[in-house]
Amino acid sequence: MRAVVDATGRWGTADRCGNRPPVTTMLVDRPFIQHVVEFLLDGGIRRVDFILNEDPRLVEDHFGDGTRWGGEFHYHLVRDPKSSPQVLRRMGEGTEGGPVLLATADCLPLLEGTEFEAGRVVRSPRIYLASVPEASTPGVGGEARPRIDWTGWGWLPLGLLADAPADAFPRGLYAWLASVAGTDGAVQVPPPLGIRDHAELLASQRRVLNGSVRELVRTGRETRPGIRIGWNASVHRSAVLTAPVSIGENAHIGSGVRLGPNVAVGRDCIVDANSIVKNFVVLPGTYVGRSLEITDSLVDRQRIVNTRLGAEFAVPDHLLLGAASLPRLGDVLYRIGERVIAAVLLLLGAPALLLVALYLKATRVGPVLHARDVVRTPVAAFAGSERLVRLWTFHPRYGAARFASRTGGGSDLLLRVLPGLFGVVKGHLSLVGVEPRPPEAVAGLPEDWKVLYGKARAGLITEAEVVFGPSPDPEELFSAEAYYSVTRSVRRDVVLLLKYLRRDALGNRGREYPSPILSEDSRLPSPAAF
Repeated sequence: MRAVVDATGRWGTADRCGNRPPVTTMLVDRPFIQHVVEFLLDGGIRRVDFILNEDPRLVEDHFGDGTRWGGEFHYHLVRDPKSSPQVLRRMGEGTEGGPVLLATADCLPLLEGTEFEAGRVVRSPRIYLASVPEASTPGVGGEARPRIDWTGWGWLPLGLLADAPADAFPRGLYAWLASVAGTDGAVQVPPPLGIRDHAELLASQRRVLNGSVRELVRTGRETRPGIRIGWNASVHRSAVLTAPVSIGENAHIGSGVRLGPNVAVGRDCIVDANSIVKNFVVLPGTYVGRSLEITDSLVDRQRIVNTRLGAEFAVPDHLLLGAASLPRLGDVLYRIGERVIAAVLLLLGAPALLLVALYLKATRVGPVLHARDVVRTPVAAFAGSERLVRLWTFHPRYGAARFASRTGGGSDLLLRVLPGLFGVVKGHLSLVGVEPRPPEAVAGLPEDWKVLYGKARAGLITEAEVVFGPSPDPEELFSAEAYYSVTRSVRRDVVLLLKYLRRDALGNRGREYPSPILSEDSRLPSPAAF
């Protein structure tokens, strides 16, 4: 059997649901058009023709030729959605018999299996009507008024498409089908799922989440009734989830978050600490900031639509709403290369490490090598339970960008950076980044500084140390870390690394850094130096 899916997205009253083409809008855990295609394939449809208009590559790249879906997919591009009937007419030219199912990609009537069987032998049009909600009206509580209308779905002989009207689409097509089908050919079905406006999207989501629509495939592991969590998603132990809730893969739910009921969080999303959300759709790749309360809304990065108020607006503050930071292929390759370089440097510097250890053992009282637990970054939210990593150093009181002892060229490189390479090899630290800090130091940072720090990566060599020296004041440290967080790039890291090596090899000549304060017994900085 064959289906023609109109995916131009112009059937409903709303052009867009979020910052993406309408038919690619997510319903719970996948694009709505994927739900439509899977439903067709489950009904026995094997060939699907898509009529596309806006961003057609998104649909083509997602489905391909249909092989991996067990079907055969073809694509037809139109400049104007009103030209869709012309594509239908061309399909019907020179063809006799053979049923075809007309469908739209923004409405899904849940047809029973008997309707698919009836379509195999259809001799005249068979159209499906349903109680379809109209667009919600702002100022009237956001309620959608139901009305009986065509779903955009129906069976008809393929050859009949050649007589389809070429104008007044889609109402003209419906009027023509209704006249040909007659009273016997109009079948009323239960209310469909749809995304023709934002209120309909939220209503459809509630139906899927609460389990009333069992025909759709769902992903994710059901941890308890009504709670589904996708692969690699993380939920803080203090978060409260009220069913029904669906959390997509790679999503992060922060501490103190209250999620649900009727909430779908897309893949690669972050809902930060202490936020409260219900009756809510978070489209993929979105960051929801800390301590927000949002209900009856759809959020796509910095764009928010509230269906109860009938309001839609953009949020300019990235700390409230924005795009979640996702790893890119270039960043992944850079991290791998960084670890390889650190491993090579450790092998080359092993004799120097050994000599330094032997010297300190002979001249110092107490342990030679020291370890300090620091917070592993980036981290979505600081809640007192961050993952800690071990940082090794020859300094008994280590603080990156704080060690004021420069007793000669290469001393900082030998005493601090070289043993710290173990953390880089493990992938816990970077060669260049912001200052590694223990949990108590992170907790003492101002809130805006903490947000910037959480999005960066901690490194052995810092912008603050290279620009301001080993003991910058708090304002210099904040400005350096803020600047680095915004401008970080591979080129910037290489420049800072070269500047550090040149400066440390020269023993800090040419710059007036604070004089070292040495204790009498260990030749190491006294507590006053920190």
